[in-house]
Amino acid sequence: MKRILLLLLFPLWLSAQNLPKDIGEGIDQNAVLEFLKEWQKDHEPHSIMIVRGGKVITEGWFNPFSREYPHTLYSVSKSFTATAVGLALEEGLLDWNKPIIEYFPDKIPLNPSENLKKLKIKDLLTMSSGHEKEPIQIVGEEDWVKAFLHTDFPNVPGKRFLYNSPATYMLSALVQKASGKTVLDYLRPRLFEPLGISGMDWEVDAQGINVGGWGLRLTTEDLAKFGLLFLNKGKWEGKQILPQKWVVEASSPQIYPTVGVTDDLMKNSDWHQGYGYQMWRGRHNTFRADGAYGQNIIVVPQFDAVIVTTGESPNLPGLLNLIWKYLLPALEKGKVVHENFPGELKALALLPLSSSIKGNLKDLKFSDPSLKGIRFEDRSGNLWVSFQTDSVEHKIPFGNGEWIKSNTTMKPPHIFPGIKTNKEVISKHAVAASYAWRSQNVLELQLKYTENIHTRYYTIDFTKSEVNYKSILGSPQVYR
Repeated sequence: MKRILLLLLFPLWLSAQNLPKDIGEGIDQNAVLEFLKEWQKDHEPHSIMIVRGGKVITEGWFNPFSREYPHTLYSVSKSFTATAVGLALEEGLLDWNKPIIEYFPDKIPLNPSENLKKLKIKDLLTMSSGHEKEPIQIVGEEDWVKAFLHTDFPNVPGKRFLYNSPATYMLSALVQKASGKTVLDYLRPRLFEPLGISGMDWEVDAQGINVGGWGLRLTTEDLAKFGLLFLNKGKWEGKQILPQKWVVEASSPQIYPTVGVTDDLMKNSDWHQGYGYQMWRGRHNTFRADGAYGQNIIVVPQFDAVIVTTGESPNLPGLLNLIWKYLLPALEKGKVVHENFPGELKALALLPLSSSIKGNLKDLKFSDPSLKGIRFEDRSGNLWVSFQTDSVEHKIPFGNGEWIKSNTTMKPPHIFPGIKTNKEVISKHAVAASYAWRSQNVLELQLKYTENIHTRYYTIDFTKSEVNYKSILGSPQVYR
């Protein structure tokens, strides 16, 4: 069980861009606290926000994560890409009936297949492009549009659901082709600015196209605003930001996963209630944007509510089950006061590593170009660690019993390690680091990317001159 500390504090200020607050109102505070307790057992939570009646009734960030930090969203990005498509269709920049190949005549195969010729925007939106397997291999190519159009399409588009991040990328490429702007820039005046959202960024491929299916970073409150916009059928502060028809269609079942689906899955799985336009239908008449490792915008029309979570969870169904078990009943019950719930959940904390042992440090060298060596410097209890590669040295401070925050050019783990991009959207990454000695000769390091999702874990055995590295992404590595 993770050691996590919950702190309950009152707010000192409220930004004009923030949603209005009514902390603790309209919700069973006992159930919220039970949810937080259970959430922490098998997951690493980063933030939570619950909005009801247009007001924030619960919010919290787990230190070292913070209110102002943007957070990697993974597939929540898809719903924003689809929103850009909806606006482009409304403006006449895109056409429902125009085959995809007509937008990219210079990138299609010499003899395109009949199924490729039939591929249209709705097929991409509903994850029914006609592929047999997700063509994720295109991210290893220089030109993803061309690579996508040169994959096999053995099935008739529009008939069979297959989750497909490259299909969402193609939607991003379509918006850019039609508008002359990246999805990010296209949405800026149409969505982000009206909602008071700023400071966002989005990964791009080597052609300068936002990757669409992942790569967007926004704050927790930004996500709540987006969910609230959909809850209100595209209306924001009395103005229709998104076409109501689009919002209804995007959040309604357009296709159902059918391959291997049993009656039990149809009843109990949140991934078999139907799929809209880059949004999932869920149980309890909900719909959501969700991303890997626990990024969720859950819209609950029954209770006029939006639930947002961010984190690094290895079990998304488990997280949703906890939400249904605790938070939906909490909303249904309404306000119930708990004596330890003082009004606003402002800060939660992931406890840093700590120890009272002082071990024996020595610098290490390796033959691997990704980690040529590690150097250490003890500065009054804080440990400065230098990670050396072929081309650069990354020097990062680690705290004993506290998170030391800094910035580094060492990139976080990536969900697609072989991806080909020219992305340097983020030149320095915000991190928080802690360390602990497990014995005189074994040192543990944790490096959390606080504007990302992931953590780098290092166990260093100085008797073996060995470093064991792991993250939730990829396979563990050993450096000797």
